[in-house]
Amino acid sequence: MLVEDNEVFFATTVPLNLREGLTVGVKLAKGVLELPSETDQFWWQVRDRMNSLIAIAAFGIVLVYFAWNWIRAGRDPSRGVVIPRWDAPLGLSPALVNYVANRGFTNNGWTAFSASAINLAVKGLIILDDVKGEVSFKPTESKPEKPLPLGEDVIYRSVQGVPFLAINKVNGRKLQKMGDDFRVSIDKEHTGKYYRYNLGIIVWGIVLAVAAYLSVILLGTFDTKMLGMLIVPGVLFVFVSIFSAVLGAIIRSAPNTAIRVMAWMFLGFFWLAMAIVLLVSAIVLFEVAHTFDDRVALACCGGILVSTVFFTTFMGAATPLGRELMDGIEGLKLYLTVAEKDRMNLAGVPQMSPQHYEKLLPYAVALGVEKPWSTHFQQWLETAGANANHDYKPGWYSGRDISPRQFGNRMSTVSSSISTSIVSSLPPPPKSSSSGFSSSSSSGGGSSGGGGGGGGGGGW
Repeated sequence: MLVEDNEVFFATTVPLNLREGLTVGVKLAKGVLELPSETDQFWWQVRDRMNSLIAIAAFGIVLVYFAWNWIRAGRDPSRGVVIPRWDAPLGLSPALVNYVANRGFTNNGWTAFSASAINLAVKGLIILDDVKGEVSFKPTESKPEKPLPLGEDVIYRSVQGVPFLAINKVNGRKLQKMGDDFRVSIDKEHTGKYYRYNLGIIVWGIVLAVAAYLSVILLGTFDTKMLGMLIVPGVLFVFVSIFSAVLGAIIRSAPNTAIRVMAWMFLGFFWLAMAIVLLVSAIVLFEVAHTFDDRVALACCGGILVSTVFFTTFMGAATPLGRELMDGIEGLKLYLTVAEKDRMNLAGVPQMSPQHYEKLLPYAVALGVEKPWSTHFQQWLETAGANANHDYKPGWYSGRDISPRQFGNRMSTVSSSISTSIVSSLPPPPKSSSSGFSSSSSSGGGSSGGGGGGGGGGGW
């Protein structure tokens, strides 16, 4: 040891071997060293906790943004009282009933398309010709008494001037064009009126979440191992989100229930597997992250990802008018599916008749309940109505010799037959784009604006 003025020097007398060290102890009198101020102590603690503080702040900003916007714009209005009714609220067309009830088109819009075609047939403007499993649209001599609802006008104008329009591969491109025009004509007029997806809030929320996540990584003082543990979950989250979005698009655009069920099952198994992977990964990460600050940072980063997924999923909300219409549509659906004995207990309920059945059949198709509604009509034909309507054969449906006992069952499948035939008739899409109604093609824009105004869709 060597003392020179206010300095003390220490040195070993022999070289140190491997794993040997030198311990030095210095005893100082109280007051020799100046104690740090309270301000210095506070900022030193902040610096030592910088990783967790940045993560908490980032998570808090993202959570407050989404929660505030969800309270402001993302909550559905309260559901009203649903009572059975036998008409569409505000005179909505069958296509718009499908559009409102499902917060957008189902089955890429082909269900609404089928309901509109049947409604045109019931009105006597076209005939559904069903021969050997191939459905055709045949124009009649009748003319609309008033402007047609949006979507129906597209179908009606498409079949004018031709003997018939067969739903087959030969007419695949024309059917695809009709589908695009049909969807665009309704979307253009009604988007945002009944349901708001709040895409602007979602997009800016995702941007904010990405910025917050990167700020934790870039501003924190993590070692290499911790940086890897923060980056890998973020990349995995992006992959899971994209994959889930693709499966969600498949579910929404699936042409039949079987494909939708399979897609839902696959998505469920996928998320179950990912939940197990994330749970195991979280356990490992928290074991590797030895310090409290690192664990807090991991938890907050996970909170950023989870809150982003949760709020972007539930940020869309019905408008007050949309909520009112949904309640009314739910009442119509209830009436179409309620048992006959319960239906007769309703005050003012119309008597079943071919006219009443035909009037509501397109709406039953739009809501996916054509089978129970047709079953009710079939039962009516087989009992009291069978004698009075033994020769019932609608003028808007031809091609198969169907007895009254078979008609209800046949009508319960005709809509799905139309949509399935159209989907199978569409030309294969280019590799870089999608087909059918999933396309955002504007090719139908020019022809959808004319006759689509006014009409039965006025409730939107």
